[in-house]
Amino acid sequence: MYGPSVKSFNRFAGIGRTESGEGMSNEVNYVAAARRHLNDGRLLLEQGRRANAGQLFGFSIECGLKALLLASGVAQGTDGGIAGQDPNTGKRHPLRTHMPSLSANIDTHGHLIRDGSQMTRYMAMLPSLQHGRDWDVNYRYWDESRIPLSSVPGWQQAAVEANDMLDQVQLDGVLS
Repeated sequence: MYGPSVKSFNRFAGIGRTESGEGMSNEVNYVAAARRHLNDGRLLLEQGRRANAGQLFGFSIECGLKALLLASGVAQGTDGGIAGQDPNTGKRHPLRTHMPSLSANIDTHGHLIRDGSQMTRYMAMLPSLQHGRDWDVNYRYWDESRIPLSSVPGWQQAAVEANDMLDQVQLDGVLS
């Protein structure tokens, strides 16, 4: 079987967590985070808060990709996220990074993805991903006048596609 065990999927998907979250501190849940960031980004966009909406759309894209990476067999860390170190080299894991580096690193470090054909299939569901390549995690520190706000609709579309892709991954039983 390719990829992490069902137990690992359940852990990063948040299954088995108590309602209060007890006993599961610092658990990464990329699927829930992708959905939360998309929904909150939409609310901010409706309020005219394009810079912060755009930031959340970028994080939604990133979380969707990271969930897919784990589902495709990328090494998982103890926090449920992508491992901090590449298990083969002991160096910082190149897929534990932010967009747009994450998107580029998927292309250049494909050998770290155990089920590459699965990854390719789902990545094909993200035709707007290129719009996320001008998003930067550091925009959160910038003056709004310096952020490319004209890119927000593209970031939103890519975030919607990432969440739709997660729906399909779940329907296919790859994620629980």
